[in-house]
Amino acid sequence: MPSNFIYSAFITPTPPPERRIVARINESYLDQDGNLVQTDRTYAVPEIDVQLPAFYGGEKVYGEGIQTIIALLEEFQHRQLAVDTVRIYNDQYMELYLSAGITVIVNSSADSYELGSLLQSMIAVFTLEHSFPSVIDFRFEKPVLRN
Repeated sequence: MPSNFIYSAFITPTPPPERRIVARINESYLDQDGNLVQTDRTYAVPEIDVQLPAFYGGEKVYGEGIQTIIALLEEFQHRQLAVDTVRIYNDQYMELYLSAGITVIVNSSADSYELGSLLQSMIAVFTLEHSFPSVIDFRFEKPVLRN
């Protein structure tokens, strides 16, 4: 018996993954994968100041600790540790300027989860003691505090 129905298949394209804007470099924004994102929107995200030439491969930024900084910014945001500015001098010396007035110094071997956890604990203690250091340097085996 013939059918009066027409069968059709609709192929729905998979939507692109959500781009989380994590920082700004010059006039562009940077997503969680290091891709440059051009947008008309304004995001309240930290600015990354790269002191050495950044390596642009098409629409992606490579080298000199960019991936480390992206991971740290995401972890800090998750822990509600506000970062105003990041300055990358090289992969062994990067500064994150926190809104709390603390400069955090790291290198590219920093583990974002471990550093975020430790920094959050340290800030809780500093808050209880009403005494904040101006610099915390995490490049060594144990953090170095400076006033």
